[in-house]
Amino acid sequence: MRKRVVVWGTGNVGAPAIRAVVSHAGLELAGVVVSSSEKEGRDAADLAGLSERTGIAATRDSSALLATGAIDAIDAVVYAALMENRFEEAFGEILACLAAGASVVTSGLYPLQHEASAPEPLLDMVRRATKQSGASLFPVR
Repeated sequence: MRKRVVVWGTGNVGAPAIRAVVSHAGLELAGVVVSSSEKEGRDAADLAGLSERTGIAATRDSSALLATGAIDAIDAVVYAALMENRFEEAFGEILACLAAGASVVTSGLYPLQHEASAPEPLLDMVRRATKQSGASLFPVR
């Protein structure tokens, strides 16, 4: 059974993530979240430089992807949205994914990349969300 993956963001990390998910036999692209109206509605293939259409239209409505029922069909989220200038908002989005039951992979949570020196308040929020939902956050264990 293939794992259903949402890619959140389509820039320098998100576009290659879409290509990786689409090309991996064990994964299925389940959605793409974008932040700009120019990208909304476009096929993921257009945003990732793929020649073959995916049938997955980009959306700005992340709530719909995380809604009860929809999230049951999502195994993981590759969170590739820009975080540097919007850390609190992005961290909130990641926590929403975790609380909804989707495991998250991201390279943008710099404060949590080394768990032993990570700020305890951030770790606490992640641990609460993952304990309640059973989801996980990489790189935190």
